[in-house]
Amino acid sequence: MFRAELVPSMADHQPPMPEHRPASSSKDHAILIIEDDEDIASLLTLHLGDSGYDVSHAATGPSGLEEATRSTWSLIILDLMLPGLDGMEICRRVRAHSPEVPILMLTARGEEIDKILGFEVGADDYLTKPFAQRMAPHS
Repeated sequence: MFRAELVPSMADHQPPMPEHRPASSSKDHAILIIEDDEDIASLLTLHLGDSGYDVSHAATGPSGLEEATRSTWSLIILDLMLPGLDGMEICRRVRAHSPEVPILMLTARGEEIDKILGFEVGADDYLTKPFAQRMAPHS
């Protein structure tokens, strides 16, 4: 289950709508979704965008890792089974680059060992697919 305390600003702060934000090199209130399932990525992008977050999406492991380490994120939502580079390795590398960024693993792998490994490589929380929209991160 997603723990709101991981990203208190999501629960305590309503960010300005994207069109009113000044240009900035950091991505305040920005969420990166690394997910190869276009339906899930679109649902999350729509839901989080409607809540006022800037949402970026990468559909492969290599493009997700590049995006994750190129910018500053408020949250990374990470699938495990990705083409090109798996989510566990992405999580390890992101943790080495940006230890403070919250990472939510969102995956079809629901076995206890998968969850344990996810936490061991640095995930802050772990949510299995399918999930109810109310379980997804929200403001």
